[in-house]
Parts: sequence; structure tokens; C-alpha cells
Amino acid sequence: MSDDKVIEGIFADLLRMLNTTDFNFERFKGSWGRKFSDEYQGRFIDFTSEVEKLAKMCRVKYYKESGEFYMFDGRIYVPIREELIVRAFEMILMRVRIVSMMLNKTFIKTHFTNVIRYYNMLVPRKDLVAFTNGVLDLKEFNVKHKYNVIFHEGFSPDYHVTYYHPYPYEADSKCPRWMAFLHEVLPDKDSRVILQMFLGLGLIQRSTVYDECEGHDAAKVELCLILIGAGANGKSVIYQTAVGIFGPNRISGLDYDDLTGSSFDSMSSRAMLRDALFNWSSDSNPKEFGRKRTGMFKRIVSGEPVLDRKIGENTRQNVHMPYLVFNLNELEFPEDQSLGFVRRLQCISFNVVIPPDKQNKSLAFELKSEYPGIFNWILRGAKELRRKKFVFPATEGNRRQIILSQLEHNAVLAWVTAYRMRSERGINGEQPVEFSTSDLMKYLEQFCLDNDVSVPSKQKFGHTFSKMRFCKVRRNDGYYYKVYGVSPSEIKKHIIVQQDDLSSSLASEAYFYIKDDD
Repeated sequence: MSDDKVIEGIFADLLRMLNTTDFNFERFKGSWGRKFSDEYQGRFIDFTSEVEKLAKMCRVKYYKESGEFYMFDGRIYVPIREELIVRAFEMILMRVRIVSMMLNKTFIKTHFTNVIRYYNMLVPRKDLVAFTNGVLDLKEFNVKHKYNVIFHEGFSPDYHVTYYHPYPYEADSKCPRWMAFLHEVLPDKDSRVILQMFLGLGLIQRSTVYDECEGHDAAKVELCLILIGAGANGKSVIYQTAVGIFGPNRISGLDYDDLTGSSFDSMSSRAMLRDALFNWSSDSNPKEFGRKRTGMFKRIVSGEPVLDRKIGENTRQNVHMPYLVFNLNELEFPEDQSLGFVRRLQCISFNVVIPPDKQNKSLAFELKSEYPGIFNWILRGAKELRRKKFVFPATEGNRRQIILSQLEHNAVLAWVTAYRMRSERGINGEQPVEFSTSDLMKYLEQFCLDNDVSVPSKQKFGHTFSKMRFCKVRRNDGYYYKVYGVSPSEIKKHIIVQQDDLSSSLASEAYFYIKDDD
């Protein structure tokens, strides 16, 4: 909205309220007497009370997370500057001829705009989605065991929505071109489902994932989605479509270095994450990803508060962190290979390369006509995500990408991952298997020969196992390690990473809300 439209809108709203029986500003016209007289003080107190009541009834809202004032424009709430609110109130004072306060900006800010700041709170909901034809309410959908959605035709200031989707909501709309594209670039069903469910997070109020006191599932989504492929494989089309569906101001684009840095510039960059649904780095540098500051990365992925700072503001905590997506040409070897880091990575492999003669450079633009159907596809992913209690399916491609990355730099880590070895118990009562150092070295050598990589030294093996916190015990016949997750018979099996099926039994699970052709 232009500045003049904002001022005129606030002025008209205030004037409408003044013309009701709730207010009587006529009694404040004229002189109030000397500034420190009893008459002046009495009128000042009464006038202050009326102004603060007017501020509380005003339709201007304040969003604490962004530090901005908002005004309803007939469809959604849009950010406005404080000076425009002050100007509109000054026009009201001129209209009702209250000369005593007309030029007192300190009074206006203290008793009008600050009252709005403290009382008229804007509470945006990610489960309210505005379209060209109305507002979709996903609140019931977010309640445990309910998957209803309610569509309200038209708009209302009661809906605290700050973004308007420039396409209609059509419950029966399809997206055949989008589906054909996904089947071509992601022939693996479970990879498509992971993408569908992860984008569905953008339609779920984040607090409903965590809050077990409100009757919601208490699952915690701690995953970073990584789309891996060398190029000409559709990753950019998916990114551009996601931006079109959710809106450019709901998807930030910080790369790993700016996202995890501790400098003032990094904190200023992280201010872009406020109110974002996703942070999608569409062209990430694989040599930087996971190389340093993995502690900060894990905090962001876990949705924990992170410091940020806008220029001119004090440092503050962002408690509403977006979900992270990275487009990588390859997955380099992250320095942090702890279980806490690796388990936060959800990879989707884009192995299909589209030949130049079949590439459609305008596909992302052409898919705009299918946005209503693509939105429904994402909504089905969100429903499936809640049904599965926020547990994503395992995929063969995800494990293969991680193991291949580890093979290039530390075969011990690749071996541990391939055989699903753990240093800690997975369930109560699980008992470890004790393997001698010599036996483990023999099985490791077998794995390295099968996968055509150099066999690590005994020192490298011991250092890696120590870093991964495997318990080492001394027996009469030598040293042993306590290992969970693998049996003596399983560790003897041959695994060739490039050929064998590395998926788990979860990958073949049937879906309820996901359609067969999704």
C-alpha cells in the first residue's frame, strides 16, 4: 500500500470509531487552561484514557517477532511504518480541533502507538493460507487425529495472515505436468514422498509439532533436506515452484556460511529468517557445507532459538526457525560425522540427467497454471506427515549418498554407517555385541576390498571409533568394542555400496493420503 493510502485508511478507521457513542472527543476542544492547573491535569488524564482506549480498538496491529506495525488491507495484514500511524492520528486531532495535543509527538507515541505495540498483537498462523478467492483454515487439520480443512470465501481482519498467494484455492484441482516432471526426475516413489512431506511442513503450525500440552503430537522434526545432483536434473524447477507456491518472502536463501556464522554480518543475515517457512539455499557450495560450526547448524535444524540482529536493533533470539533445504551438486565430507549431525541429513538423489534436447527452460513458468493442484499435492504430503507422526520414510538414495561421501574420506565411518553400527543402545534393554579389535579390522578390510578403497590403519580405526564413542573394554585375550545395531552374522555379509539395496523396511510402507501417482 502507498503511504497516502495507509494514512487515509487509518484516519478513516479512527474517524469511524470517534463517531460512535463509545467516544466523546468534543469535550476536549478549546483551551485546557494553564499547563499545571487542576483543570489541565484533569483534562489531560481523561484525554489520555480516551486515546489509549481508541488505540486498543484500532485495527492496526503489532508483530513482536518482526518489530513492525501491520494494517489490514482488505485481504491480509501488510507492514506499515510507525510515522504513518502518527500522521493519521495528528489528522484526527486536527479534525476534532484538540489544539493542546496536536503537535505533541511524544504524547502520541507514548499513549497511542505504544499502546498498539503492547495490546494489539498480531499473531500470524502458518495454518491460515490466503488465496485470491478466500482463506484456507488448516487449524482443524492440525489437531490430533483430525484432517479437515475449512475454506472461508472472502477475507476478514480476524484472520492474521501476512502473505497472499496469487492463485485460487481449488480443492479438486490437479497438476498433471508437475506429476509427469517429478516422475521423470525422481523415479523413486519414496524420494518423491519425502519431498512432498517436507514441503508439507510449510502448512503446519510449527508449535503443533512440539507442544504436547496442547493435545498435539510431540514429535520433533530435526531434518535438513538435501537435494543432490550434478545439474540438469530438475532441482531448480522444484525450488522455483516452491517459491511460487509459498511466496518469495516466506523462503529465505542463506547459504551454510551465513546461516551458521557468529559475526555481526551473519547475525544480520539471519534476520532474514524471521517469519520464513523454509531457508532454501538453491546453489550451495558443497565445500562449505558441514565444514565448520556444525553446532549452530544442529541448533537451527532442531528449531532451537538462534541469535539474530537487524541493523539499528539490539541482538535478539529468533524462536521460530525455518526448515532448511540445500541444493548441492555433491555431498562433500562434513567434518562432523557424529550421529547427531548425520541423522539430521535427509538426502534426495537426483540421478536422472535431462538431455539438452529435452530440457524445457520455461517449465517453472509454465507450471504456474498448476499452482492450485500443486498446493493440493503439498497438502496431501502434510496430511501424511501428521499421520506418520512426523517420521519420514527411509530411502536407499539417502543412505547411499552419505556412505559414498564417507568412503572418499574415512572408510571406517562408511563401514559403520553401511552396517548400521551404533555406540549407544536404540531401545531399552538392547544388549551390545562385543567384537575383538582384530575381528573388527578383518571385517573392515573385507568392506574396503569390496568397495575398492584403501584399508585404514589400525590407528585410524581406533581414533575413529574413539571419536564415535564406542566403548572399549580390555579382556584377557585383548581389547574388545561394544557395538549395537549389528549381529555377528550381519557384520560378515558383503556390502557393495554402489550396487546393494541399502534401504530399510520402512521404505516400502504403504501411504494413506499419498496417491498412487504422486
